[in-house]
Amino acid sequence: MTNHLSLLLLISILSVSSGFCSEKSPDPKTDESPKPNVPVSSAPTDYKIRPLDLVDIRVFQEDDLTMTNKVSQAGTLTFPLIGSVKVSGLRVQEAEQLITDKLKDGYIRNPQVTILVKEYAARRVSVLGEVKKPGTVEIPPEEALTLLQAVAYAGGFQNVAKTDEVIVRRIIDGKETKTKVNATRLMRADAAETDYPLEPGDIVYVPTRFF
Repeated sequence: MTNHLSLLLLISILSVSSGFCSEKSPDPKTDESPKPNVPVSSAPTDYKIRPLDLVDIRVFQEDDLTMTNKVSQAGTLTFPLIGSVKVSGLRVQEAEQLITDKLKDGYIRNPQVTILVKEYAARRVSVLGEVKKPGTVEIPPEEALTLLQAVAYAGGFQNVAKTDEVIVRRIIDGKETKTKVNATRLMRADAAETDYPLEPGDIVYVPTRFF
């Protein structure tokens, strides 16, 4: 009888121990805080925002501050809480940081700002004078355009073109500048890497060569 009771007691102890061992230890805590789900800008890292670009601005977990707007001709955006912000000429990351800093200044704690360039403003140069197809030339989005490339888009030089004194007119800080470019020298094979870069709004004028 004593042996029988001892056996029953041993079985009970083993059953209880097995129950404790089968309990799962609690899972380690994980960070369940939401993460921002925002689009990544397709603009290259060195792209600078320009007037008339269409941009999408989002502030994480601040739906009232999500907006899509076109940069004004003056290069500014009007944004809730902080008013007019000059973004033209800034890289996307720089514009994000600028708006972040302004929102931090008494409005939002630790804002997370993302800017996406949705549409690039039309970027054009004019090529006039002694070229075969005078007119405007579109600068491809996210790309640069040089003087010789613009002339090529305009059909090339006429035979009477004075290629050693091509004039590039450009507006800088509201003032027009004129630069003479020796395209004859640029067309030499050993000087192709020094082709003259153009900016949107430039006017390229090819004068006539008088014999």
